[in-house]
Amino acid sequence: MPRSPSEGDGGDAVSPDEAFALLGNDTRVGILRALWNEFESGKGDNALQYSELFARVDIEDSGNFSYHLEKLTGPFVRGTDEGYELKQTGINVVRAVVAGTVVDDPEFGPVPVDIDCPICEASVEVAYTDELLTAACTACEGALRWNGESGFLFLGLVPPAGIEQRPIDEAFRTTVTHTFHEIAALTDDVCPHCAGSVEVTFEVCPNHDSGTRSLCTACDRSHMAEVWLVCKTCKRSTFPPVSGVVLDHPSVTTFYYRHGIEYRFASWETVVRSFDVREELLSEDPLEMRFTIPVGDDTLRITLDDGLNVIDVSQ
Repeated sequence: MPRSPSEGDGGDAVSPDEAFALLGNDTRVGILRALWNEFESGKGDNALQYSELFARVDIEDSGNFSYHLEKLTGPFVRGTDEGYELKQTGINVVRAVVAGTVVDDPEFGPVPVDIDCPICEASVEVAYTDELLTAACTACEGALRWNGESGFLFLGLVPPAGIEQRPIDEAFRTTVTHTFHEIAALTDDVCPHCAGSVEVTFEVCPNHDSGTRSLCTACDRSHMAEVWLVCKTCKRSTFPPVSGVVLDHPSVTTFYYRHGIEYRFASWETVVRSFDVREELLSEDPLEMRFTIPVGDDTLRITLDDGLNVIDVSQ
């Protein structure tokens, strides 16, 4: 019979502390790894018989093996008539490992990439540490001050796999695409990591100095408004300028297309275009802001409230 340690899934929920404790054992990690090597996404049968799973794990005592398999069965593994296979929670755990978010900690930079600063056209350098990729201008103050330093144009979280599998220029654009897809999901009130709901906090600098190319002395950024998007469940967060977020609206894609521009939101070009967007604070209570997007002599105006809801679109 395939279900040697237990007849059921042991499907009772476990606390976070218990889940962490379950993973703190080499044999249990070996079981998850063996099941992962068998797993093929979209394939119906990903199960291993008890005897075959035991043979793939570095352990000689079958009783000890059965004990550890039983501990995993329910939270991370399910027993079926065909054997044992990873539950989605188990798949997620191993994915975090193979993506490098648990075991890898690569760093590089700052190194130059083949783009120009959208503010002053100087060269741009990127750096990567602790899963954060930054792009900074080598000459001007950039778009924001971060950790006491200026020059930053872009910040994006990306797992090590997205960096290590590509040349640096390609890894940079991959991070931009990854970040903007994440922003799009979060603004739709869906966390792309856990599917939890999202808290939206709209921050506006009422004393913003937008008349120069220098950072505003009141808020340390070039854009008047930014939005904090924070998952209420897993706490994943990002804080993009609203002048970039608004460029995801369908009317913007249509507007650019009518002017012969094949526009893709999840790209570095969106960062560049966001610097041309004019911000206007129409009302503080209730909060309303207008964003004017130019193409040649034509403009598109989009008005948002403090929940990022579009309340008016006009030309």
